[in-house]
Amino acid sequence: MSEMQHMLLCWFDGSATQGACVFETGRCFRAAIPEGIPPTTSAGEYTGLLLTLLMARHLHYRHLLITGDNQSVIYQVMGKWQLRAQHLQILHTHIMRLLPTLDARIRWQPRATNLADAVLRSTEYTEVQIQGLLCRPTLLIL
Repeated sequence: MSEMQHMLLCWFDGSATQGACVFETGRCFRAAIPEGIPPTTSAGEYTGLLLTLLMARHLHYRHLLITGDNQSVIYQVMGKWQLRAQHLQILHTHIMRLLPTLDARIRWQPRATNLADAVLRSTEYTEVQIQGLLCRPTLLIL
């Protein structure tokens, strides 16, 4: 079995008010940007990534291939770019503490292939059909 075959695929995304994540198992989650953090798209993206890591740990998913469409967030978390926005520092710190507890790889992908984008665009909290994957988003508070 190759290294990529055992990695659970998941997607994260964010908007100016919330973040979302989708796991290839069909589990998906949404959460508002935590209180006290200014609502920006980057804060939503960081919230989506943090939500992905928190829920992966909660669901006992350990081997993850995490994809997102925001290059800034991905490259800042990978250490390739510097995080300069102070209001994102607390989210970044939480993410950096969680990452070593999982076998996770993070990569960029185009928005058109990001399944979490469909969860954010949907106004339904019951079911979302995403490229053949039926998701029932759970709304969480971080």
